[in-house]
Amino acid sequence: MSIGANASDWDRVLSRGSEAARAAFSRWVRSSPKNLQLYLMETVLRVELQGLDSGREFDLDALLARAPHPAHSDPSPIGRRRSPSR
Repeated sequence: MSIGANASDWDRVLSRGSEAARAAFSRWVRSSPKNLQLYLMETVLRVELQGLDSGREFDLDALLARAPHPAHSDPSPIGRRRSPSR
């Protein structure tokens, strides 16, 4: 199982509340700073996405139809600034 998959599984494991689960999580988090980062990112995303469009006001199919095709999207990484156009 990948590190990212583990990050998304920990809430389910920790919800059981067992001492063994908490100890395993502690070992996993301490084994790599990347593990903690991934877990925190998963947690933030889950919290931020709660209630997003809870009234089902957006037509998901229509939004996806308007989205650019992956083959035509900008391949530059998020956060990298493009040079200004002249």
